[in-house]
Amino acid sequence: MMDREKLKPLFKDGHYYSVPRGVSMWPLIKTPDCVVHIVPVDRELKRYDVALYHRESTDQYVLHRILKVDDEYYIFYGDNCWRKEIIPKDTVVGVATKYYRKGRWIDADDIRLKIYAHIWCDALPVRRAILRLRDEAKKVLRRVRKLWTKNRSSN
Repeated sequence: MMDREKLKPLFKDGHYYSVPRGVSMWPLIKTPDCVVHIVPVDRELKRYDVALYHRESTDQYVLHRILKVDDEYYIFYGDNCWRKEIIPKDTVVGVATKYYRKGRWIDADDIRLKIYAHIWCDALPVRRAILRLRDEAKKVLRRVRKLWTKNRSSN
């Protein structure tokens, strides 16, 4: 996620380098070891593009992957997320063109990234179930830890 102030170079210089925060695009983008080169949108985006959009509900800019293109909107998922976001096309401001990972730049059109995107995204129904189960298990573990800590402190 990024804030509006940091995006000024994207609009002024025509490109922006970002070290995204968060885990929503893991395993493609692992912070803080990855840098993403973003350029303004100058074409119709397509499925599997990683794009930067404005999430109005939180007033943040988010970098996620497009999994469906419609006439008026895109459907985005983070690579490490199971919930979709339906985003109007006019809120998408940039698209990732390359990634700096493990000491080298990788072009977004690199065949290895395309294979990864197809495998990772085409398995969305299975991945979504696994990620959702993971998130639910984390909730249960948090509750158990909370009860465990509460019981230990009361003894």
